[in-house]
Amino acid sequence: MSDQEFTRALGYANAAFDLLKRSGIPPYPQFYELLYTYATGVNPSLNTRLNSIFRGGEKPSSELAETLFNEFLKSDMTERMSSVSERMHARIEAVHDAIDTAMSTASSYSGSLQSATGDLEGDLSDADMKALAARLLSETRRMQETNLELEKA
Repeated sequence: MSDQEFTRALGYANAAFDLLKRSGIPPYPQFYELLYTYATGVNPSLNTRLNSIFRGGEKPSSELAETLFNEFLKSDMTERMSSVSERMHARIEAVHDAIDTAMSTASSYSGSLQSATGDLEGDLSDADMKALAARLLSETRRMQETNLELEKA
């Protein structure tokens, strides 16, 4: 965030708090969001409505703020919450899949190690020993790749 963006956001925040103080509306998050949105001007319908209230001399109240919040911002919040919920669900599914893959790979790796233990108990030629080492190296790399994928999830 640049200094200019920070200064602008701080100005909006101060304007929202000033409006909360002047109107006697409690600084609850939803009322702060309502007046912060008003200060930014990003919702022209909200601004038109609040401007007419301020010009008309109507005394702002918590009830009025609640009504305006429900009318102008609550549906946005519901959509944002739904979007966050969907993203979290997808993320949890991805982690679950990564864990399943890691568990399967770990089980396979354990089997390979047990098999190699049995193979090492017998007499192995140099060629058999190299093949066993190559197989274990390949399985170890596969396990490492799975662990990296799990870390990314």
